[in-house]
Amino acid sequence: MRLGGGIDPPAETRTLQHVVRPLASSRSVQGWLALREEVDVENSTKIRIHEPSQVGILVELSGEFDVQARRALGKTLNSAASWGSPVRVDLSGVTFMDSACLWELVVEYWLYRENLALCNPSPQVELGVAACGLEGWIVFRPSEETASRTADGLPPKPREKSTEAAESTAGKTLLDTRKARKRRATDVAYRRRGPQG
Repeated sequence: MRLGGGIDPPAETRTLQHVVRPLASSRSVQGWLALREEVDVENSTKIRIHEPSQVGILVELSGEFDVQARRALGKTLNSAASWGSPVRVDLSGVTFMDSACLWELVVEYWLYRENLALCNPSPQVELGVAACGLEGWIVFRPSEETASRTADGLPPKPREKSTEAAESTAGKTLLDTRKARKRRATDVAYRRRGPQG
């Protein structure tokens, strides 16, 4: 059986025909094979696309995502979401994500929100979203494991203590920064109008 533009798929990909519906119609198997390769932007940044399963395509992000990784992140998410299958983006391995990559996530999320789910945000991603004021723009979904535990009436697994410590330290730093900005604004206003009283 020939798929797409008359290309015979390799034997290991023939089982994917029933899982990825656009594969047989508009996309070639070679395109899928190119898509599923691991994207290594830098030594510390990895984007890995897993083969489709019954729940869709899994895109796993790990490492540090800075402005240099933004284009690769957007291109990968756009390519995966354009297949038409549900895409889950696992953010649990992200150790740093700057505002450019966070905005790229927002753009891709809004373009493909019917098919794109952002799952398992690491504490660093959650703090970055909060620091950029993007809480209303992105909705994180629980992982399948967390969702199944909650459905069974079990509480989600507790986070490791090191993660909680990192969150509290980063949260305190963010709060201290906001207080310092407020004090500076008050000092500037006081200097402008002079002492009154």
